[in-house]
Amino acid sequence: MKNLKLIALFGLTTLVIGCASIGNEKLTENSEQQIDVMIEQGVTTKAEIQDLFGSPMEVNFTDSGALTWSYWYAESTVTPETLLVSILTYGISGTKSKGEHTLLVILFNDKDIVQKYDLSSRDFESATNLFVN
Repeated sequence: MKNLKLIALFGLTTLVIGCASIGNEKLTENSEQQIDVMIEQGVTTKAEIQDLFGSPMEVNFTDSGALTWSYWYAESTVTPETLLVSILTYGISGTKSKGEHTLLVILFNDKDIVQKYDLSSRDFESATNLFVN
């Protein structure tokens, strides 16, 4: 019975802290090639971008006053080597996770037309408590 409780706790903890995501999921629903087709520099409007991706997660202005919108999505999973240690210490030891971050930045001209955009993805690692280097 004790082993069954430990297995259940392990499974539940894996579900709860095993993976996490935040941001605009539409960035992962479309490939980079699909987004290149969806956004055409000099043609796509701000309203069309909002229809495609929703409200931006961040709004900025360049030094010259041009508007930029940013969308991002990050997804991470706890690394297997830290999962067991975290369970045995009830999370006090911290965690180490790996994931991918995707960022879409769009620059509009003064007529609210896409002037430029950049889509980038990168891998990342993060750690807390015991696992911080």
